[in-house]
Amino acid sequence: MDKGKITAAFATLLLTTAIIASLLPEAAATPASFSCQIQAINVAGDGVAGVTITVYNATANKLLDSKVANTTGYVKFQLESGNYTFRALLKKVEVGTLPDQVIEENKTLTLRCWLANIEVAVRDEAGELLPLVDVTLTSNYTTNSFETDGTETVKLYNTFVNASYTIEARRYGFLFNTTSIKELPAQRWFNVSITCPKYVTSVHVLDSKRKPLPNVQVGLIEWNSLVLVDWGVTDDQGNVNLNATLGRYKVNVYNYSALLEHEVVLSEATIDLFGNLSLLIHCKIFNVSLCVRALDYFGHPVPNAVVEVERKFGQEWVSIDSLSTESDGFAKFVPLRGLVGGDCRVSLYVEEKLCGIKHLYLEESKQIFFKIDKYTMIVGHPVETSQLIAYISVGLLIIVFVLAMTHRRLLQRFVKKKEQNL
Repeated sequence: MDKGKITAAFATLLLTTAIIASLLPEAAATPASFSCQIQAINVAGDGVAGVTITVYNATANKLLDSKVANTTGYVKFQLESGNYTFRALLKKVEVGTLPDQVIEENKTLTLRCWLANIEVAVRDEAGELLPLVDVTLTSNYTTNSFETDGTETVKLYNTFVNASYTIEARRYGFLFNTTSIKELPAQRWFNVSITCPKYVTSVHVLDSKRKPLPNVQVGLIEWNSLVLVDWGVTDDQGNVNLNATLGRYKVNVYNYSALLEHEVVLSEATIDLFGNLSLLIHCKIFNVSLCVRALDYFGHPVPNAVVEVERKFGQEWVSIDSLSTESDGFAKFVPLRGLVGGDCRVSLYVEEKLCGIKHLYLEESKQIFFKIDKYTMIVGHPVETSQLIAYISVGLLIIVFVLAMTHRRLLQRFVKKKEQNL
């Protein structure tokens, strides 16, 4: 094909294309699109994360799109030129609106939400922040619960303005304060101050014989943290008053042991202090008596046996006292000298030989018996039962032998005499 024909064909193609284009309807121009960035802020001017922002066509009131704000409260829409309305929703409740916004260029808008912050401070009567308080905030829309740690206040962010709230404070499950907010104002922070009351615990301490126990220490210890809150010494009537903020506590009674050179716990109790309280503590291991009796194989008293009493302290056994049994077999520790009762070990020795050990938890007064089958008392002296049996057996054999010999001689004499008579 020559060059002229190619040129003619190309011209024909261009003409045909132009004719077809003239017959088609005019194509619509692509509309312009703009970036629209929205930041949701609360009344304090802080970005609100997690709020849902919706965009409507302002003319047709038609929902076009919705997005959840990021951690700084921002969302971003791509919109055509036009009028738009933006709304903010939190927990399906509308909290702000930005109506009839003209978008003809890239824009950044601010959507103010009717959300404010609440700060709750729970303190004791001395003004110190209090731990272990359960704070529950309830409104028409939500319920939130928190526990205080005693180092900072409870902060509730982005709560609904103009809504009503009820704040309840509990410690160890006991409700001690209810605060109502009729309408939360539109301010940066709404501060709520709660004071937890203090109560008196009147403690009356008795010993094992239910007599007033004077001059012993009583400590009030916070149940969770084990911090000593208050302490005192009982008077002549065994009474002491302690003060503490509402809560749960351990009440420990102490006494100094000169033998161990430190304090020993006489009794422990746990109380819920939800009001002024009177408490009776019975120290069953203080002023106790221990009576030990030693009996031989036949149940007769064993005198002069040595009884040693030890008490366990930590992982060690500490000797408290030792006594010898009397003629009736009794060793009486009245009261137990040197230390209070508790986890004790009693050992019995006869002629410096260990004959028995008994473990007991010594509270109030007790009497225990040692049945020593190994010994039998003979004329006031212990003799080993096995030796006694051997001695008796030998004696019986001798007696039998003597009787047999005597019988034989008598029989011989009788036979001889009879023969003489014949």
